[in-house]
Amino acid sequence: MSNALVQPRVITQADFQAYTLNWYNLVTEDDLAQLQNSFKVDDDRLMNYVYLTAEIMKDNLLWEVAPTQPCVWAKFALVPLDNDPSKLIFSIILYSNNINPQGKGHPYYCLAGVRRQPAKVEIKHSGSSTSDEPIPTPEAAVWIENWNKRTVGELGFEMLGNAHERLLGYTFPLSDFQNAWVPEGKATPELWVNFDMHTRMFPTPDPDPEGNLVFSTMIDTNTTPTGDDPGTITIDDSRITYYDISRPCPPYCDANWTDAK
Repeated sequence: MSNALVQPRVITQADFQAYTLNWYNLVTEDDLAQLQNSFKVDDDRLMNYVYLTAEIMKDNLLWEVAPTQPCVWAKFALVPLDNDPSKLIFSIILYSNNINPQGKGHPYYCLAGVRRQPAKVEIKHSGSSTSDEPIPTPEAAVWIENWNKRTVGELGFEMLGNAHERLLGYTFPLSDFQNAWVPEGKATPELWVNFDMHTRMFPTPDPDPEGNLVFSTMIDTNTTPTGDDPGTITIDDSRITYYDISRPCPPYCDANWTDAK
């Protein structure tokens, strides 16, 4: 049995529209059972990352840039399983507004892959780094643990914003991807989009700390596991490679994302 529920790949605009519409319908119709099932993988556990291969990153996202505000959109989607199109699962579709130097049309819609098993989580505290750039490691560890300590039955729409602004994705500077994806010294510099929960920034804080957490993601390089190995999300304060996708959509959904109010 393959451990890949969804293989990472470039998809058509029609598929992009269909898959993101699936997510939009889910969050507007308040279908809690479908929300929980969409994040569920083997043994009723929560998935905790999706991933893109080095080839997809290099050929479809990390081009030379021309726009004054180069960015990458990460849109949430419900996508059919590769081996059972009747079933839908959560994934993320990434695309950018930068310019392909070969003059090819853009954007390319990059569907992140989904594995059958969640990754293990390993937190290493060496005390060697307390840098504030890009995310302090202790804070990154808390955010990752906030997600991974949850069960499928504990997921709810409160983690996706509020009744008026449910999350459809995130928008962030292309430079975050360029800085996080550093192939030197890495045998397979694939990009993982790790799931986390951090303090809600909109619309107003909740007095309950647990109710004040919102679903988000953190990008890092890793190696996609093979066979029965679930892989490992490692948060290590001896390295600084954690980038938060920090501008929620809505309201930061269009090309003028830095000016959104």
